Amino acid sequence: MSHGSGAAATTATGEAVWQYGPGLMWEEIETARREYERLGSPDPGQFGLTVTDRGQQMWLREPHAVIEARRG
Repeated sequence: MSHGSGAAATTATGEAVWQYGPGLMWEEIETARREYERLGSPDPGQFGLTVTDRGQQMWLREPHAVIEARRG
């Protein structure tokens, strides 16, 4: 996987992950996976996106349940 910042993570054997670049991309992926599981592993149809002239918001199950971006 690669990221716009130039960071990347790759696995050759399915076990070890190598990270390189300015960010810790694999930690971000693992954090997102844990949060997804914490939320009950929702189906894709339970997510929504609201787009207005002020920006966009991703939500889960209901438009008022906005998913906030988490930055490390």
